[in-house]
Amino acid sequence: RLTTDFIARRDELGRADRELRKKEIEIATLTKDATAKRTELDAEERNDKAQIAGIKSNRKSYEQAISELNLRAQELESLLRELQAKPGEALPGLPFAETKGRLAWPVNGRVIQNFGLQRGSFNTKTQNNGIEIAPPAADMTVRAIHAGKVVYADFFPSYGNLLILEHGGSYHTLYGHCAEFLVKTGDIVSAGAPVALAGDTASLVGVSLYFEIRYQTKPVDPLLWLRRR
Repeated sequence: RLTTDFIARRDELGRADRELRKKEIEIATLTKDATAKRTELDAEERNDKAQIAGIKSNRKSYEQAISELNLRAQELESLLRELQAKPGEALPGLPFAETKGRLAWPVNGRVIQNFGLQRGSFNTKTQNNGIEIAPPAADMTVRAIHAGKVVYADFFPSYGNLLILEHGGSYHTLYGHCAEFLVKTGDIVSAGAPVALAGDTASLVGVSLYFEIRYQTKPVDPLLWLRRR
């Protein structure tokens, strides 16, 4: 009996020792992970402070970029007037004017800049003729919100790779900051067709889609036309 009890106690102590070692390893792993996370957070904090300092020291550059954007907006309107003057063609589907409030979104994501007068960095005010949508990394596909014809697919200063679709009835939609075009000038596209991939070409806000709706070359608020979500 003594021998049996001794063996049982020895085995029990062995199990307790192994369990203790296992706990020690778990604690060491948790400590290592916590230290790495703290290091990561410290690095992010330093990076944020550096970015803020950079913005504060580059006010002149920021204001120059805004001034350039305003100039390019005027040039874009001139381009649209030229496109408007060219004869259009009949397109399939419901007329664009009858789709207000029911159009699908050009890309998934959240709106990060609204239409109209906006207050930016350094207390600057800018007139946004469209909206900026930040897409999820998992889906960067830009789609035509309505059947149309590709009348422009090229780089345009301050708007990056810019795609313009004509929808008839003096309506156009514009898709800016694209990383890549999936269509070319002259193509006829259906509603929902993939036309580009969102990117950050000439963007001041990172990867996003700049989106406009124009009627007779004048911008209108896209949120009044897109389906509420």
